[in-house]
Amino acid sequence: MKRGKKNAEVMTVNIGSMITEKIKEQKIYKSNIAQKMGRQETAIFPMLKRPSMQTTSFGKLVKQLGIIFFTK
Repeated sequence: MKRGKKNAEVMTVNIGSMITEKIKEQKIYKSNIAQKMGRQETAIFPMLKRPSMQTTSFGKLVKQLGIIFFTK
């Protein structure tokens, strides 16, 4: 995590990197995730390179990985 440029108190998170890390830890093929999400494999790669993403895309990815990033 990096600190934000404007406010040193704010931490920025690269969601794509975090999810990629979990995919590697779980040894899951990106093609399997894409298939379960109903997307082409080529659509997954750009999603994982982005530092942020739509919450619906994020939700679908973490559901397929079976991980919880945020808790109450």
